[in-house]
Amino acid sequence: MSSSISQQDLDLPTSNQLSDEWQDKLRAYFYENGTETPELFYHTMDLGDGEGTRDGAWDLRKTVDAYLGYIEFSGLRVLEFGPASGFLTFTMEDAGAEVVCVELPPGSAPDLLPVPEDAPHLPNRFAKGIRGFHKAWWYVHRKSNLKAKIIYGDIYDLPDDIGRYDVSTFCSILMHLSNPFAALRQAAKVTNKALVITEPFIEKLEDSGLAVMAPLPDADRAALVNWWQISSAACIRLCQRLGFTTTAVFTHSAPFNSRNHPGKVFEGKFFTVVAVRPEQTLPSKMPAQP
Repeated sequence: MSSSISQQDLDLPTSNQLSDEWQDKLRAYFYENGTETPELFYHTMDLGDGEGTRDGAWDLRKTVDAYLGYIEFSGLRVLEFGPASGFLTFTMEDAGAEVVCVELPPGSAPDLLPVPEDAPHLPNRFAKGIRGFHKAWWYVHRKSNLKAKIIYGDIYDLPDDIGRYDVSTFCSILMHLSNPFAALRQAAKVTNKALVITEPFIEKLEDSGLAVMAPLPDADRAALVNWWQISSAACIRLCQRLGFTTTAVFTHSAPFNSRNHPGKVFEGKFFTVVAVRPEQTLPSKMPAQP
């Protein structure tokens, strides 16, 4: 199947991105132009098919259940924000979910902290990283024969025809957004049961017990996508404002392979908030407590 999609400029339709016709066009382009294994994987993945394991910055394979709030995804419709290279997409679909992802369009950059000097050059630099994630996501899609669909667009202005979902996930996403509440509010409009938020566990914030969102103005250009340190109490408060009043919090850790320290593995700690609408329930795979 041929495709008129350009890698540099994706002529996004204003509606019907979830139509089979549009998803077929995306699949045709990325399948045909993404046969080589991508260099960029955000999460470590076991690809199988003779390819073995591809290393990513984070390895969630042993703790992914906690990372996703111990939800039993079978039969649920999930809206996943910021899927990166697709490890969580694969995990939730493999568990029986119908997954739709929301991702930045090709050629666009994520929210960047304002930096006066060289500012015109920065968006293109970060857009290259986004293109790398697009290639990796579709590579995983092809290799794993995924059914997941993807929407390229504005997290602050979701398409009117996006549909409704049981669960929306923000896994290490809010920290990268200039306006986290605006994104959560968009998700809440289309989510029937629960919001799942995973963020780095910052000990001083968690020890305070306060609902804190601390800004991170950082001169380090590698960290220009890091806007906030957020406490679990802040995530709970934001969700409560949006009508998700029953909450559970889980803490967990995962190995991190830093490109700045080759060969050295750090341990990153996270919390996951599962915020559920009143009178709604979610099936759980939480292990029994001793």
